[in-house]
Order: sequence, then structure tokens, then C-alpha cells
Amino acid sequence: MEELADKVARSWRESLEADGFAVLDRHLNSQAVSGLVQHTEGLLGERAGMRSLLEYGWGRDFVLSDQVQGDLAQLGYSGARCVRAILFDKHDGANWKVPWHQDRKIAVKERREIDGFRGWSEKEGAPHCQPTSDVLEGMVTLRYHLDDCGPENGPLKVVLGSHRHGLLTIGPTGRIVAEGPVEVCTCSAGGLVAMKPLLLHASSAAERVGHRRVLHLEFAVSALPGGLEWYWWV
Repeated sequence: MEELADKVARSWRESLEADGFAVLDRHLNSQAVSGLVQHTEGLLGERAGMRSLLEYGWGRDFVLSDQVQGDLAQLGYSGARCVRAILFDKHDGANWKVPWHQDRKIAVKERREIDGFRGWSEKEGAPHCQPTSDVLEGMVTLRYHLDDCGPENGPLKVVLGSHRHGLLTIGPTGRIVAEGPVEVCTCSAGGLVAMKPLLLHASSAAERVGHRRVLHLEFAVSALPGGLEWYWWV
């Protein structure tokens, strides 16, 4: 049994490194999913489809849970710290589409002028910037699905292996998307999608609107240089 678990972990880790993402369907059991759904009930309120989870004790507990920490270890990210945790939900009042992009911005406690850190902006009360590529390459994102996400629910779409191109500008982005291959990341409630921030990804608006709740957790393996500090470091 342990040999099978090790083989699955190696396959998952190899997929993440080679393709930039990996999908584990039905990864969380129904009891775990139900508990997380209860925590998220009413959390979004009138906000447009997303909410930070690290403001809440249960959100920090989940990030530090044996489940999440074990998943990080299997992916080769033991000891990584959570730097962002967000609840997404595509529903009747917030059914959006996202164009092809890389996750290039990070949140920090205060702005500092450091070589290679640029594109400064303010979002939800926190300074954001685009760090150097080595920072982004040392990060991983875990997306835990609380609802079934089929082709009609506006699932994540990714370009296989596109994370290996590094930071991209608009021209190369269009070419790489056109060349593909593109894969649609569908999964059932309890599924987990792990991905690299520099992987090109997008999503369409849902054709069948219901809930498409996702716990989106971003992790980094190291502190930032030059006195910069992550806004969250859990």
C-alpha cells in the first residue's frame, strides 16, 4: 500500500514539474468537503465572488492542517508557507471569465524599491508587486474544489508546460496559447488541482450557473529579499 502511495505521489509531482499542473479527483472525502462548505456558508456576502481566508481562524487551521501540509510534502514543497488563501465562487451574482494570464503579483506588507520587483499597485489595502521570476518559480498553488466542476461550470483551462517559458509578454502569450496544447481541469467535489503560478491559465464564464467554490491557496518556499515581507506568512 505504501509503495502505491509513493508511486502516486511521484506521478503527481512529476506532472506538476513537467506540465505545470496536476489534478487529483475526489481527493478530499465527503465529510471534509461538508465541513469546509459549512465554514464558507455566507462568507462572501455581497462581495464579487472571492474572499480572503487567512482572516479567519478556520482558514489558517486548514492551511496548517495535516491534509494540506501532507499534500505540499507529496509535491516536494515541505515547509512552504501560505502567502495567500482565497475563496472563489462562481454563482448567479458573480459569473465571470478570466483571460489567459500568469499569476504574477504578490502581496507584501510595505513597498520597498528592490531590483527586479516592479509593477507596484494597491489592492484591498495591501501593496502588490511583480517579483523576480525565481520567487514565482519557487511557489505552488493548491486549489481545493468544494463543488463538482464540469465543462459547463467555467473550469480552469491551462496550457501544458507553459510555466517553463518564464515571465511572458502579450505577444509570446498569444503564440503559446495558440500552439497549445490546452487542457480543461474538470474535477468532482473534493478534487484538488495543483499548479505553478507561471502556468498560463484562463477560465470561461459558467454556462450552467450554480456554485463553483474553490479554496485557492498559494505557497512560497522562502522569504523575500531586501527587507520585503510577505503580507501573509502562515
